[in-house]
Amino acid sequence: MSIQYTQDELLTFQYFFTICDQTGQGILVQDVVINFFKASGLNQQILGAIWQITSSNGQTFTKDEFFAALKLIALAQNGYSPDEKLLSKNISCSLPQFQGLQPPNYDISLEQLQKYENYFLTIDQEGTQIVQGMQARALFSKSGLSLDQLKELWNLCDIGEKGYLNKGEFIVALHLVQLCSKFKFPLPITLSDSLLQITNRLSVNPNRSRLGSNQNLIPQQRFGSNSNLLNQPRPRLGSNANIGIQPIQNFQQIQSVNQPLNVPTNVNMIPGYDQNGINQVRQQVNDSTQQVYQMQTQLNQLYQSIIYEKQEDVKQMQVLNDNLRLIFSNLQEQYKIINEELNKIRIQKQGLTQQNQQLQQQIGIQLQQNKEQFIQLQQEQQQEQQYLQLPYQNFQTMTQNQQLSQTSHQQNFGFQNTINYGNSSPLHQTNQIKIQPQQPINQFNADEIQKQPGILKNPVETQRKQVTFAQHEEQFPW
Repeated sequence: MSIQYTQDELLTFQYFFTICDQTGQGILVQDVVINFFKASGLNQQILGAIWQITSSNGQTFTKDEFFAALKLIALAQNGYSPDEKLLSKNISCSLPQFQGLQPPNYDISLEQLQKYENYFLTIDQEGTQIVQGMQARALFSKSGLSLDQLKELWNLCDIGEKGYLNKGEFIVALHLVQLCSKFKFPLPITLSDSLLQITNRLSVNPNRSRLGSNQNLIPQQRFGSNSNLLNQPRPRLGSNANIGIQPIQNFQQIQSVNQPLNVPTNVNMIPGYDQNGINQVRQQVNDSTQQVYQMQTQLNQLYQSIIYEKQEDVKQMQVLNDNLRLIFSNLQEQYKIINEELNKIRIQKQGLTQQNQQLQQQIGIQLQQNKEQFIQLQQEQQQEQQYLQLPYQNFQTMTQNQQLSQTSHQQNFGFQNTINYGNSSPLHQTNQIKIQPQQPINQFNADEIQKQPGILKNPVETQRKQVTFAQHEEQFPW
């Protein structure tokens, strides 16, 4: 369905859409649109009907759907019931009203105009009353606007496609840059009447230039209020649009227009007037046209050089882009290799961690077993010491008693190693007593200790001692 919008509606709707498009994706979400529509003051029934008519999915709004909804809101505020058929009837009505919001105003106040004129004086230091395209582009590029917006702005303000801006055009362009960058105003399709008046009023007046001076002034093109160019809508941005210097399509035509007039100075064209003064004016006109021709030639050469530089820049950018793509591809391959190595290292680390845990468990078990064996050995040693301590003490006591007993008998009986039995025997018989050497008690067990001679086995045997002789055994009381 084709909907016709006025220029004011397009500017206002675009301004409202820019306010609501918080993400910059060109799609308005449900919550934002609901809050915005509530500011219209219409009841929920009317807003719900408008929502059903304009929103295709009932959740979001595209730019065209939002414009249609604003058109129906404006009609509803003027007494019309929401109906889709109203959009195709091109009914003229006032702009929609929203609480706290005003339609965009592109007019320049006197205070703003004075500030813009002062700024223009700082730019136009040579007093030419113009700003060249490259200079204006460098200034406007700092505003943050996109390249497409700057191109559209230039096409809008460069009236006549001269390749430069005069004072009035520069002020209007600067004002639009401020509105679009700071207040998010959309660029108008055409300049309003108030802005056109400023471009005409502040343009350079050729009659005010001094022809007798040596300043190289470029004649400026003047447009009257009846010019058809002002009333025609500006064409939108095309593929061949450029900021600054415009390409020269017909160089021969420019030569035929801008070549010096070469008016003969010896011809009296105006009788009754000072011929010398007229000739001086003619000469100044010829000089001015010659300067214009030279300037146009220089601009054409500059444009060609810029085009060539742009082509070289594009080639360099393509080479740089290819190199960056190659570097990025190599980085991706390296990233994959590094990830694979890291995965291998992680797997190895997990295996080593498991082995370490198993070794720790085995070491813990072995330590526990060694500890238990050590404790068992200590207990066995303590038992052996306790078992051998009593027999050793008994043996020491017995040895001491035996030594005391032997000493006592030797003193009483004069006991010697040789004992004689009677003197009547014709043969001298000698019976020698063999006393077996004592062995350490710790070399015998309990049974062997009882079998050893000379060891007291019980209290009854303390009165007797068994003596072993070389030939036979005899028992003697001690």
